[in-house]
Amino acid sequence: MMGGISDSSDESMGISFALLTAVVSGFSVFINAFGAKSFDPFGYTLLKNAIAAAAIFCAIAFLSKFGAIRRLTPKNLGRLAFVGIIGGGIPFMLFFYGLSIGSAAAGGFIYRLLFVFTAIISVLLLRQGVADRRYAIGAAIAIAGNLILLSLGKFSFGIGELCALAATIMWALEWTFTKKFLEGEDAIDGDVLAFGRFGIGIVAMTVILAATGGLGTALAFSADEIIWSLIAGGLLFLFATFWYRSLKHTSPANATAILALAGPITTSLNFAFLGKMPGIY
Repeated sequence: MMGGISDSSDESMGISFALLTAVVSGFSVFINAFGAKSFDPFGYTLLKNAIAAAAIFCAIAFLSKFGAIRRLTPKNLGRLAFVGIIGGGIPFMLFFYGLSIGSAAAGGFIYRLLFVFTAIISVLLLRQGVADRRYAIGAAIAIAGNLILLSLGKFSFGIGELCALAATIMWALEWTFTKKFLEGEDAIDGDVLAFGRFGIGIVAMTVILAATGGLGTALAFSADEIIWSLIAGGLLFLFATFWYRSLKHTSPANATAILALAGPITTSLNFAFLGKMPGIY
C-alpha cells in the first residue's frame, strides 16, 4: 500500500515539475523570439547557454554537490559527453540555424512534436510505455490548437524545417536516455547532468563555429545582446532545473507531453503583449 502511495506521489511530483517547465518554456520562447531575430543566432545561443551553465554551477556549489561530481565514473563521464553533444551542442546549432533560414513558426511547431518522437524512441529503444492517455490527449489538443492559431495550413518543408526536425529528434533521444541516467545505483545527479549538458555543449558549439569560421562573428557580443542573454539564460537555468527533476520522477513520454502546453502559453503572450503571433523562437 505504501509503495503505491509513494509511486503516486513520485509521479505527481514529476508532472508538477513538467508543468513548471512548460510555463518557463512558454515564456522562454516569447523572449527568444526577439533575441534570435536581433542578434547573431549562434552567438546568442552560445552566450545564453553559457549563462545557464554558470548559474547551474553556482547552484551545485550552493547545494554542496561537488561530491557528486567527484563520484562520476568513466561510464557516467561518457553519459555526460553524450548528453552534452547530442542535447546541449549539435541540436542547438541545428535548430537556430534552421530558424534563421526557414519558418520560425514551423520550427516551433515541429519542436512541440517532441512528445511524439520521445514516445517512439521510448518504445523502440528502451521498451518503455507511451505517455499516459490523459497527457497524450492533452498534448495533442494543445498542438492542434496551436496549429490552427498559427495558421500553418500553408506549411512548407525546406532545409530550415529539416534542421529543426533533426534537432527535435536529437533532443527526444537525449531526454529518453536522460531518464536512465538519473536512475539506478550509478545515477547522475540532475544538476550535475544539466551542467554537463550545457558545459560540454558549449565546447561542442565552439568547436563547430571555429571549424566553420563563424566563431569571430558569434563572439562579437553587444551590450544589448549580453543583457538579453542574461534574461534568456536565467530562464534556461530554470528550465533545466525543473526539467531534470521532472524526468527523475516521471517518464520522458509523460514529461514531454506536458511540455507541449508551452505552445499555447507562448501564443497567449504574443496576443497579450503584441496583439499578434510572430514566429516562435
